[in-house]
This record gives sequence, structure tokens and C-alpha cells, in this order.
Amino acid sequence: MESNNNFCIYITKYKRKKCKCNKVANKKFCYKHAKYKKQEFFELLQTIYDNNYNLENIDIQIINDCFNYLYNIDDNIEGKKILFIKIIDYLFSINDLINISLSNNLIVKKKFKTDLIINLYDLLLNTNNISQLINYNILIKLQNNIKKSISKNYEISNVTHEKDPFTLENIEDIPENLRFYFRDGKLYCFNIIQFEYYLRSNNKNPYTNNTIKQCVINKLNYIIKKKNLTIINNQEYIWDNINLAYTDVVYYMEKIGFYNNIIWFTELTYIDILNCILHYTDLCTKDSLDNIYFEKILDNLTDENFHYEFAKEIINLFKDGNNHFILCCNFVKSLGKVSKKFENNIPEWLDDNSINIYNINNNNFLSILLNNYMNSSNVIYTNIRNNPDVDDNDLQTTTLYYLVDFVNRTT
Repeated sequence: MESNNNFCIYITKYKRKKCKCNKVANKKFCYKHAKYKKQEFFELLQTIYDNNYNLENIDIQIINDCFNYLYNIDDNIEGKKILFIKIIDYLFSINDLINISLSNNLIVKKKFKTDLIINLYDLLLNTNNISQLINYNILIKLQNNIKKSISKNYEISNVTHEKDPFTLENIEDIPENLRFYFRDGKLYCFNIIQFEYYLRSNNKNPYTNNTIKQCVINKLNYIIKKKNLTIINNQEYIWDNINLAYTDVVYYMEKIGFYNNIIWFTELTYIDILNCILHYTDLCTKDSLDNIYFEKILDNLTDENFHYEFAKEIINLFKDGNNHFILCCNFVKSLGKVSKKFENNIPEWLDDNSINIYNINNNNFLSILLNNYMNSSNVIYTNIRNNPDVDDNDLQTTTLYYLVDFVNRTT
């Protein structure tokens, strides 16, 4: 294999590609580049960047290595500066220098090429001078003390709340590897995986409603990457528990102005949800509204999935809620009919006590309940029909029980 010393020393301007042709005998260039008279300049480049050095990347390290070499070979500061400007001006275009400056968080005040190069030179010179004055042992000790101080403050005992707002588990029960601390006036701690999923569609602290700062989001993403944590699949409606399902529900409802609480949803029973759907359907029927929500899920509800199916349909309703706001209002009213907590938090402009369409004398509701669901749906009687020990003749008794239960809850 031919030695790299036999290659031409020419390097292309801006692209920084080294010539791969063999040099002419007793010369430093190949036949193609023999016309160039700046042999000393290219020899200097070859000395700074040997044949194994990759010059083609747009990297500040190339600039730093040039500075370090010149800084150590000559005491003539002005001469070094002029030579530095000449080399960097040859190797990089103005756009390259702007990109290098911005990617290293350097402020670009002027876009003249020479100014950019001088700015980089001054930065490297100041950094070099400061490094000679610093005692690194003292600096490392100071850094460790700061880390200990921060770590001491970021302890579970100093957190201002007791529960994770997404999983509703006690913050002490969050695995240490998944605890994410941040400050928003006070100290907060969330499950980092659930918090990351929440931040995809919301940037508010669920406890303070303050906007989450970008530095907090950057820190969260850095920790996830550093710990190699697996984030939640971005596919819609993938929930590990009902708390996560209703976290999404709360987001979409609050987005168009209806305040609510995850816990209020989790407290709803199977019968509560059925009643809510029936109230909602009847409200829309009375107002002659075209209702395309909740009708199809009744036949799919079971004791195991009713919370998840309910959450999906609520999101479907509220996701484009501004396009059918009256339907959203009817749903919120319906929630208030089955839950005192929802009722107490219905907005004043929506709280219409004159509309009391549900009572035991309301034949319209009874006809919906009996005609539309008892005879055609297996939802209300799922447990009975799946039980071979129960005779179909018992359905009448079950219906009566259901109605009595409804009366007891609404009167």
C-alpha cells in the first residue's frame, strides 16, 4: 500500500477535500495542482491536519485544533491571529461559520465573514487564558457541592403535593427511576413517562395551570434519553389504566372551557355511565339535534371496558367540540344528572334549572329506556345474559330494579 506521504498536499477551498493524487517527484503537488504557488500555506494545513484527519465535517473542533496549534508555535499574537483568519477563511464559507456559531450557542451579531472568524478567535483565546488561571481541583469540588445541594433539595419529602396527577398514585410509590422533579414556584414530582405523554398535547402544570418552561421539557427529554426509558406509544387510545384514559378526557374537555376532575370520572359506575348516555340522548332528541355520538357504544359496553369505551367517545365528542358546541353542553348537563360533583361544577351560564326533563313522571324517558334498550340491547343485562342460571323471565324483575334504582338516585 502506498504511503499517504506520497499524496498531493492540496486541500479544496470550503469543501476541505484532500487531493488523492500522487505528488510529482521532488514536489508537494500533483500535476493537476502544480500551478499553485502557496506551498507553505498547504504545508501548514498538512501539519495541523494530518492525512488521517477528517476535514469535511462542519465542526468547531477543526477551528479549535487550528487555534491550539498556532497558539503553541509562536509568541507573536497578532501574527497568529492573522494566520488563523487566513486558514479559517480558506476552509469555511460564511454560511458554514454562521452554522457553527449558532450550533454552539454563539451570538452572531454581524454576518461579515472576517467578523465571524475574529469572534471565534477571541472566544478561543479568552477560554484558553481563563483555563490557565483556574484550579481545576477547586472547580470540580465546587461543582460537586452544587450537585449535592441541588440533589438535597430535589427529594420526595420536599415535594408540594401527595399524588401524581396522571396515575393518581402516591408520589412515594413512583419508582425512583421514573421520578421527575421540577420547580414551578414550589417543587413538583411526576411520573416521567406519563408526564412526557401529557406534554405532547398540553403544556400546563396540572396543579398550577402555569405554562411548563421549555428548559423543563428539555430536561425531561434529556433524562428519558439518558436513562433509555421507553415512552408511551403515540397511537391514540392506548391506556394502561382508567386514570390515563380520563387524563386525556379532561384535557379535551378543558380545552373548550369545561372544568372537571379525573377522580369524578373514575367514581362513575357502570349504571351511572348508562344513565349519562340516556340523559344525553334524550336532551339531543328534545332539542331536535343530530346526535352521532354514544349511540354505537351501548352494545359494546361490558363490566371490564365501560370506562375505556366511555372515555373514547367523550374524546370523539370534544375533540372537535367547537363545531358542535351544543352537543358538548348537553353532555356536560348529562354528567351533572348522574354525579353531584359534576353538577356542582357546571358553569353558571349552562346551569338551567328550568330544564328538568328527568323524573319518574317523564314518559319520554321511560319509553326510551324500555322501548329502545330493554328489547334491543344486551347492555343493561350483560351480566344476566351471560349467566346460564338466570332465566329470561327474570328480565322484567331486573328492569323494575333498574327503574327503582334510578328513581332513588334522582329524587
